[in-house]
Amino acid sequence: MMHKQLEHYLHHGKKSTIGESLKRLTATGTNSLSHDSYAHKAAVLIQHNDFTKKMKDDVSLLYFTADLEDFMHCMERREGLNDYFADLTTSRYTYEKNKFEFHKEMMIENILYLMEHRKIIFFQMGVPDYLTSETPKKKVYDAHALCIIMIPSKSGYDCFYINSHGHTIDTQDYYEFIMSKKRSRKIKLTEPADVVL
Repeated sequence: MMHKQLEHYLHHGKKSTIGESLKRLTATGTNSLSHDSYAHKAAVLIQHNDFTKKMKDDVSLLYFTADLEDFMHCMERREGLNDYFADLTTSRYTYEKNKFEFHKEMMIENILYLMEHRKIIFFQMGVPDYLTSETPKKKVYDAHALCIIMIPSKSGYDCFYINSHGHTIDTQDYYEFIMSKKRSRKIKLTEPADVVL
């Protein structure tokens, strides 16, 4: 995909609605699973330029990768979930004085800090092993990206899970582990995989 120079996102010239900002963000190719990506930097610049000062201050944009295979192993064993979540990290960029700075932080501590400060938390979550598919030579994991938005409310936080292309997995009541090029193993889930996630 051909990308515009990142400076393009600084010269929009007007504040936008959330819908307009999301359309601009979609045009950047935001499906990257990489934390250190063009899309992540473009999103920070759109936030920097399009959002009002209050929204800039109130919204935190975080990226993280969730390894679904490891998560499902924990679910299957009924142990290790605390360690799984304790090891997750988030990344974010800050943009000041025409310079990006990359930050990698522990996810749970980061969420608790942002919640304590009543921030809106926008996660872009990359899942490198969301589904499986078969090529002529082997089984492979298919990657997928989705969003989670946490918004402060009177009683705590409202959480919105957005998986606009997740219709394939929302009725799938199993997860498939790849064992070798041709073999896989399925575990039965009590709810569709997307709900378990």
